[in-house]
Amino acid sequence: MQETKRFVVKLPPEGAPSIRRSLNALTNVHSVKIELEKGDVIEFSSTSPSYALLKIAVLSPTSVIRERKNGMEREVPDIFPELIEGIVTCSNKNCITAQPKEPTKPKFKVVSIKPPKIQCFYCGRYIEQASLISQLS
Repeated sequence: MQETKRFVVKLPPEGAPSIRRSLNALTNVHSVKIELEKGDVIEFSSTSPSYALLKIAVLSPTSVIRERKNGMEREVPDIFPELIEGIVTCSNKNCITAQPKEPTKPKFKVVSIKPPKIQCFYCGRYIEQASLISQLS
């Protein structure tokens, strides 16, 4: 059984509505449970939080994310994993992941965190922050 992790996210006022909508969209799909929304603070828990944390980092890079464990909070230092798999799609129509006869999951290498930029593992195309925002919103 996977452990449920709890997070507290302090959002900048301008980013709060889009993050709330984004996390609400994840509640049934990615086992995210929002526990408290008050002003610019959201508390949520999940057994697999990587997708939710990635969305928060891309949509609002200035957010402060803390993990709550045993009554203590600690800031989550690096949200982005080295590889992102199956979350976003490659914009290259000739990429193997875009071909209907090839059941290949999109996989990306993280190039930079601030600003977010990833590179397709298969075709080498870079995906910039604007494209990530449109896919994750």
